[in-house]
Amino acid sequence: MDFINSFTKSGKPVKDLSRISNLLNALGNPQNDLKFIHIAGTNGKGSTAQMFYEVLNCAGIKAGLFTSPYITDYTDRIRFMGSNITYEELLPLLRRVESCAEGKDYSQFEITMAIAFLFYKEVKAEVVVLETGLGGTLDCTNVIRDPLLCVITSISYDHMAVLGNTIEEISAQKAGIIKDGAPVVLAYDNPAEVVEVVKKRAEQTGSELIFPKKQNIVFKSDMLFGGEFLYMGKRYELTMSGAHQITNAINVIEGSAVLKKHFGISDNDVFEGIKKATVIGRTDIIKRSPLVILDGCHNEGGIKALSEVIRRVDKPVAIVGMLKDKNAQKALLPLVPLCKKFITVSGFHPNAYTSLELKDILVSLKADAVTGESAIAEYKKAVSGKYSNAVIFGSLYLVSHIKNS
Repeated sequence: MDFINSFTKSGKPVKDLSRISNLLNALGNPQNDLKFIHIAGTNGKGSTAQMFYEVLNCAGIKAGLFTSPYITDYTDRIRFMGSNITYEELLPLLRRVESCAEGKDYSQFEITMAIAFLFYKEVKAEVVVLETGLGGTLDCTNVIRDPLLCVITSISYDHMAVLGNTIEEISAQKAGIIKDGAPVVLAYDNPAEVVEVVKKRAEQTGSELIFPKKQNIVFKSDMLFGGEFLYMGKRYELTMSGAHQITNAINVIEGSAVLKKHFGISDNDVFEGIKKATVIGRTDIIKRSPLVILDGCHNEGGIKALSEVIRRVDKPVAIVGMLKDKNAQKALLPLVPLCKKFITVSGFHPNAYTSLELKDILVSLKADAVTGESAIAEYKKAVSGKYSNAVIFGSLYLVSHIKNS
C-alpha cells in the first residue's frame, strides 16, 4: 500500500493513452489476451457492472470485475468469481508492475488496472467487466481492444474541468469507449442530446446501438426496498433500492442478450444475477425503522436519483459531506424541499468542503442547515434512532470513511 499510495489519485494529466500503453507493453500487454464488457457513464456504472458480474457468475462463467473507488478494502476493486483478489495474489503482480513503472506520473488507477490485467490473465478469466474511472476517450481503461460489449449508463454533469462544460462534450468523452463493430447499449433515461452524440459515434464505428424504450417497462412497485418490474413482458426482481436501478438492470438485460452469442447465459441467469446484485453505498438501506439510507451520490444526476427515493418517505434529516470539485449548490437544490433539515460534515477527505462552507451553501438555497459533529458521530446518531428518518450522502469517500470506522 505504500507503493500504491506513492502515486496520486489522478496522476499527471494525459493527452493520449501512450503512458498506460507503454506500461502495459512492458508487462507483455496482458489486456490483449482478455475479453471485456466496457462500461462508461456518469451514474450507474458500479451498479450496472455488479449486475453483469452476478449474471456471469450465475452462468458459471469465469468472470472478473474491475471497479473504482474501493469502499472497504483496496482489494475489492479487483474481483474474480465472487471473491476479491488476495494480498498474497496481489503482491507478486505488484512487484512486476513496480519494476516497469518508472517515475511517479502514473495514477493509482493506472497502477491498479495494470495489476488487475496481469491477474485476470493469470487466472484465465473468460471475460472482465471493466468500469471506466473518469470519462472514456482518455480513460486508461480505453487501452483495451475489441470489447465484446460497450455500455453507456446515465450521463449528467460531473468532472467538467476534465470532460467539458456541455452535456454534448461530456457525452462525446463517454462515447469514446465505443470501438469498431462493438455493440453498445445506451441507458434509456439519457436525454436527446446524449442519444445524438452516442448515435453518431456508433455510426462512425459501425457499431450496433441498442437503445431500450421506456414504454417496454412496467413499474410494479415504488422500489424503496427493491421490488419487481416487467420488461418486454418478462418479470425481474431487484434487491437494490430505487427506481433508477431499473435503468441499470435494463442495460444488463439488453447487454446479456448480446453476450448470449459468446457465452451460455440463460434467461434465469439474467433474472438471478440482477436479483443478487448489491453494491455498498448505492441507496444502501442501513436500517428500516427508523429508515437510514447511505448513498455515495455526489453529482447532479446521482442526487436527483436519490431524491426520487426519499420523496417516498417522511421528510428525513440529511447528513451531507461533499468534495470541493462538485457543484454542491446545483446538486443539492432538488433535495432542499424533501428534507427536514441538513447536517453538514467534513473530515472524511482532504478535498472535502468544510462543514461551515457546505452549511453556507445550503442556507443560500433556503435550507434549514447546521454544522454537525464528525461524520462518524452523526452516522452513529442516525443508526441509534435519534432522527425519525435519515439519509447520509454526498461522496463515496464519505461512505468508505463510515464503513471503515
